[in-house]
Amino acid sequence: MPELPEVESARRLIERTAAGHRIQEVRCNRDSIVFDGVSTRQVRQALTDRTIYAAHRRGKYLWLELDQRPWPCFHLGLTGHFQTRDVKPLKLASSNAV
Repeated sequence: MPELPEVESARRLIERTAAGHRIQEVRCNRDSIVFDGVSTRQVRQALTDRTIYAAHRRGKYLWLELDQRPWPCFHLGLTGHFQTRDVKPLKLASSNAV
Protein backbone atom coordinates (compact mmCIF):
# COMPACT_ATOMS: atom_id res chain seq x y z
CA MET A 1 0.00 0.00 0.00
CA PRO A 2 1.38 3.44 -0.84
CA GLU A 3 2.69 5.24 2.21
CA LEU A 4 2.37 8.95 2.92
CA PRO A 5 5.53 9.94 0.97
CA GLU A 6 4.22 8.16 -2.15
CA VAL A 7 0.81 9.82 -1.81
CA GLU A 8 2.48 13.21 -1.40
CA SER A 9 4.60 12.48 -4.49
CA ALA A 10 1.40 11.76 -6.41
CA ARG A 11 -0.13 15.04 -5.19
CA ARG A 12 2.95 16.98 -6.27
CA LEU A 13 2.93 15.27 -9.66
CA ILE A 14 -0.65 16.40 -10.20
CA GLU A 15 0.14 19.94 -9.07
CA ARG A 16 3.19 20.11 -11.35
CA THR A 17 1.61 18.64 -14.45
CA ALA A 18 -2.14 19.29 -14.26
CA ALA A 19 -2.85 22.45 -12.24
CA GLY A 20 -4.18 25.14 -14.54
CA HIS A 21 -5.19 22.64 -17.22
CA ARG A 22 -8.60 21.49 -18.38
CA ILE A 23 -9.75 17.87 -18.09
CA GLN A 24 -10.30 16.81 -21.69
CA GLU A 25 -11.27 13.17 -21.23
CA VAL A 26 -12.36 10.97 -18.35
CA ARG A 27 -12.11 7.18 -18.43
CA CYS A 28 -13.39 5.05 -15.60
CA ASN A 29 -14.56 1.49 -15.12
CA ARG A 30 -17.88 0.50 -13.63
CA ASP A 31 -17.49 -0.11 -9.94
CA SER A 32 -20.58 -0.33 -7.74
CA ILE A 33 -18.53 0.31 -4.60
CA VAL A 34 -16.52 3.31 -5.82
CA PHE A 35 -19.42 4.85 -7.75
CA ASP A 36 -22.28 3.91 -5.44
CA GLY A 37 -25.45 5.12 -7.15
CA VAL A 38 -23.58 7.07 -9.84
CA SER A 39 -23.03 5.89 -13.40
CA THR A 40 -19.69 6.18 -15.19
CA ARG A 41 -21.47 8.46 -17.66
CA GLN A 42 -22.41 10.85 -14.84
CA VAL A 43 -18.80 10.85 -13.59
CA ARG A 44 -17.49 11.64 -17.08
CA GLN A 45 -20.02 14.44 -17.55
CA ALA A 46 -19.26 15.96 -14.14
CA LEU A 47 -15.50 16.09 -14.69
CA THR A 48 -14.98 16.67 -18.42
CA ASP A 49 -14.08 20.27 -19.32
CA ARG A 50 -13.41 21.23 -15.69
CA THR A 51 -10.19 23.13 -14.90
CA ILE A 52 -7.88 21.77 -12.20
CA TYR A 53 -6.89 24.49 -9.75
CA ALA A 54 -4.97 22.40 -7.23
CA ALA A 55 -4.40 18.95 -5.73
CA HIS A 56 -4.82 18.43 -1.99
CA ARG A 57 -4.02 15.59 0.38
CA ARG A 58 -5.13 14.54 3.84
CA GLY A 59 -3.46 11.37 4.97
CA LYS A 60 -3.70 8.89 2.12
CA TYR A 61 -6.61 10.64 0.41
CA LEU A 62 -6.14 13.00 -2.54
CA TRP A 63 -8.69 15.30 -4.12
CA LEU A 64 -8.67 17.70 -7.02
CA GLU A 65 -9.88 21.25 -6.53
CA LEU A 66 -11.70 22.07 -9.74
CA ASP A 67 -13.32 25.24 -11.06
CA GLN A 68 -16.68 23.70 -10.17
CA ARG A 69 -17.83 20.93 -7.85
CA PRO A 70 -17.86 17.97 -7.54
CA TRP A 71 -14.21 17.67 -6.59
CA PRO A 72 -13.08 14.06 -7.16
CA CYS A 73 -11.44 12.26 -4.25
CA PHE A 74 -8.98 9.37 -4.63
CA HIS A 75 -7.42 6.71 -2.44
CA LEU A 76 -4.54 4.91 -4.10
CA GLY A 77 -5.37 1.53 -2.58
CA LEU A 78 -2.77 -1.22 -2.75
CA THR A 79 -1.16 -0.44 -6.09
CA GLY A 80 -2.67 2.84 -7.27
CA HIS A 81 -0.75 5.66 -8.86
CA PHE A 82 -1.17 8.61 -11.17
CA GLN A 83 0.57 8.60 -14.49
CA THR A 84 1.41 11.35 -16.96
CA ARG A 85 2.89 11.23 -20.44
CA ASP A 86 6.25 12.68 -19.43
CA VAL A 87 6.74 11.33 -15.90
CA LYS A 88 6.94 7.61 -15.18
CA PRO A 89 4.98 6.38 -12.14
CA LEU A 90 6.86 5.88 -8.92
CA LYS A 91 7.95 2.27 -8.50
CA LEU A 92 8.25 0.92 -4.97
CA ALA A 93 11.03 -1.49 -4.12
CA SER A 94 10.43 -4.33 -1.66
CA SER A 95 12.05 -3.82 1.73
CA ASN A 96 12.70 -7.59 1.78
CA ALA A 97 14.92 -7.51 -1.31
CA VAL A 98 18.21 -9.36 -0.93
